[in-house]
Amino acid sequence: MARHSDSATGARAGEIKAAFIYNFARFVEWPSATFATSTTPLQLCAFSGSTGGTPLSLIDGRLAQGRVIKLITISSSSQAESCQILYLTDAHRALWDSALPKLSLRPVLTISESTDFIDDGGIVSLFIEKDHVRFRVNLTAAQQNGLKFSARILQLAQDVR
Repeated sequence: MARHSDSATGARAGEIKAAFIYNFARFVEWPSATFATSTTPLQLCAFSGSTGGTPLSLIDGRLAQGRVIKLITISSSSQAESCQILYLTDAHRALWDSALPKLSLRPVLTISESTDFIDDGGIVSLFIEKDHVRFRVNLTAAQQNGLKFSARILQLAQDVR
């Protein structure tokens, strides 16, 4: 995996977070039954109105594991069930509180910029610490959802639970 500089200053922090999300798409394995065909896109979803300053559009259309990443804006937690990656912000805390229980045991990688997200049942918390983008992984939640993280990703995590 290409190492991205993780110095997080200003707008660059959002680009670095988008790069991390792209690498999660590349290095997390979903159950084979997740996709209808070998060409079914990998759906990256975010609730409408906010991406927390992370330009997810930079990932839209890129390839990960032979699949095109398709950015989808959703407006309800029930729509999240068709996503492979769900990006959540604090601005949509009420929606995430309703989405996470619905997504347990489903092959959806949940990611947020909230440091307590993995304590609430989310899978990845992206955050800035000492001017660097870092992340934590709730491996138990990932395994319950049928997701497998590569060892390369887990080695880069600040905390794995």
